[in-house]
Amino acid sequence: MTKKLLPLALLFAFMTGCQSLPQREPVIVPPKVMRSVDFTIPPRVSRRMSRGESLDLVLKLYVNKNGTVDKVSIQKSSGNRHLDRNAIIQARKMIFHAATKDSRFIESTVRLPIVYKMHRDDMLH
Repeated sequence: MTKKLLPLALLFAFMTGCQSLPQREPVIVPPKVMRSVDFTIPPRVSRRMSRGESLDLVLKLYVNKNGTVDKVSIQKSSGNRHLDRNAIIQARKMIFHAATKDSRFIESTVRLPIVYKMHRDDMLH
């Protein structure tokens, strides 16, 4: 009797448009900073800045499966090439706990906004 029911069950599944099981969304955990760096204004740039002035830039970091920064690109420049170059050098020193997808390490990108503000104390050096 089981052999007779199997073709009927298959026919019923085909006729009713048997749906596959719903696909679950992958669990993605973004990278986390493990070692940060101090983004300070280089003396070459600070000499040309006035008190209260601020410069901001946005970097895009490419983080590999090991959590190190493979590449850095500028998404928004500060307008000062020395400051931008210094920020890139510093950002390459950052270490992350790599992003994961379903508990497997993956490559990822991180958007890093940086604001440099000239304070009164900075001008004394």
